Amino acid sequence: MARHLFPLSDDVSKMLSFLELLIVARKIGIREFERRTKMSAGTLARLFSGKITLKFQTVLDMLEVLDVPPAAFFSVVFTTDEVSSDRVEDLLRRVQSLSFPDPPAAAVLSKREIRQMIEEVLAERQLSASSPKDAASAPESPPKRARRLPRPRRQPARKPTS
Repeated sequence: MARHLFPLSDDVSKMLSFLELLIVARKIGIREFERRTKMSAGTLARLFSGKITLKFQTVLDMLEVLDVPPAAFFSVVFTTDEVSSDRVEDLLRRVQSLSFPDPPAAAVLSKREIRQMIEEVLAERQLSASSPKDAASAPESPPKRARRLPRPRRQPARKPTS
C-alpha cells in the first residue's frame, strides 16, 4: 500500500475511488484527463496516492470534465442509509453498464496525404529560394547602425617626480 503523506479519511478515499472509476469508465487517458482539467502531469497520480490533498474545486473540475453533475456524484458517494454489500455490487454493476461515447478519434492522415503536404512545402521553399528578389519587390530593410568603437581607456594621472 502506498504511503500517504496526508492521511486519507474514509470519505476522501471513497470519493477518489469513485472518481477513478468514472475516469476509467469514460475511457479517458490519464494525461488527456490532466490536460482537460488543466492539471500538471502527474497530479492525478499524486492525488490518488494521497501525496497531495484533494480540494473541493479540483473535484468539481474533474466532475465537469467527466460530465457528471456534482449532486449526482455526491449523492452516490455519500448515501445516508447503511450500504449493504449487495447494494454496493448493484451500484458497481450500474456504473459499469453505463455507456459512454468513445472519445473522438484524432484525425489520421494517410501516407499519401503526408507525402503531398511535404511536397507542397518543399515546392514553396524551392520556389522562394530560386526566385530573384528585385529591389522593387523586396521590403526595404532599415539601415544598419554603425558599430561603436570602444572608448580609449583613460590613463591614470601620474604624480610628478621631483
